[in-house]
Amino acid sequence: CKALTASCLACTEGVTEQEHCKNHPETEGCFDMSICSVIRCAAPPFEPGSTCDKCYGDMSFCSNYVAGSSCVDEQAAEACKDVEASGCKNITVLESCPVQFECAMKLLE
Repeated sequence: CKALTASCLACTEGVTEQEHCKNHPETEGCFDMSICSVIRCAAPPFEPGSTCDKCYGDMSFCSNYVAGSSCVDEQAAEACKDVEASGCKNITVLESCPVQFECAMKLLE
């Protein structure tokens, strides 16, 4: 692949298309990553090709919640990782400060 498109250049560089576009947003075929900071996504896996997939397809759900960011302290960040590690496929964010995380299946029980 020798085209100057996001997918070809990412392949040549040995990185994901998302990684290439973060560093070179002007490349043809790059998704406008600035939208990622304003969308809310449920836990992965995401619908292939969806906005959430393009923004966070190569990340875990909890990588969106970093300790020190607004309303996310160390304990909340670790709690998110614990819920994710339990195998939960549908994590619900309980919006409080600090935020709380629950497996949606537990909420239905």
